[in-house]
Amino acid sequence: SPSESNKTPDSATATNVPDKTPDSATPTNAPDKTSDSATATNAPDKTSEATRTATSATTTPIPGSGGGSLSGSGAEELRKLAKDLTKKTYQVTYAFATIDGNGKTEGTMMLAQKPPKSMTKFETAAESVILIDDGTASLLCTKKATDATGTCLKSASSGSATAAAFSLEAALNDLETNVNATVDKDDTIAGRAAKCFIVTEAGSPGSRACFDKQDGIALLLESGNASGGKYTLKATKVSNSVDDSIFDAPYAVSLTP
Repeated sequence: SPSESNKTPDSATATNVPDKTPDSATPTNAPDKTSDSATATNAPDKTSEATRTATSATTTPIPGSGGGSLSGSGAEELRKLAKDLTKKTYQVTYAFATIDGNGKTEGTMMLAQKPPKSMTKFETAAESVILIDDGTASLLCTKKATDATGTCLKSASSGSATAAAFSLEAALNDLETNVNATVDKDDTIAGRAAKCFIVTEAGSPGSRACFDKQDGIALLLESGNASGGKYTLKATKVSNSVDDSIFDAPYAVSLTP
């Protein structure tokens, strides 16, 4: 695979982990019990119970199957935003930029899904890489900027890489490190209402991640590292309708040897 495509998917994966961030805000059951205690002057037990519930919701780590956990004041809200995207129809276009020891790379990324079909496209000034899966077969299509046309290799279906790579639900369930999430101010990105978080893990600077309040789709990831590297992925267009033609092979198709 081309070097740039490798770089981008890695970044995208990082997105799923801390990024993957979602919606809803109040500690479970705390509002009703607090309200009860506010109106009933002789109900000190309910007040203390509500306080304990709210405190537990923001401080108790939520374990992941990978051995890590999610904690912090935004942990519960992030979990509530973690919705299963595998059955949703949507299309998102992102602008991304990476700064590392090799310099700066900019480009666009597009994700489209209409179950069982999915498409992921990475494009830079040097090349484009497209992954298409229709539920029965997968296509890997590449084209260098200097070439007149590209090629597509066909193989058996490998499932929807789109939903798996950008699923906040999967990222939180498979945490391998201890992650802390705090709520950041809400934002509007690509015309969509977004819930945002500051996500940190041991030994790494905090990342800002924003997710669509309605669908849990990743809308923004801004991260960096101690050596000065930076990565930004920001949605520029989001739609809940997808044209079937986007899953057609853009170039001549050959079977994988």
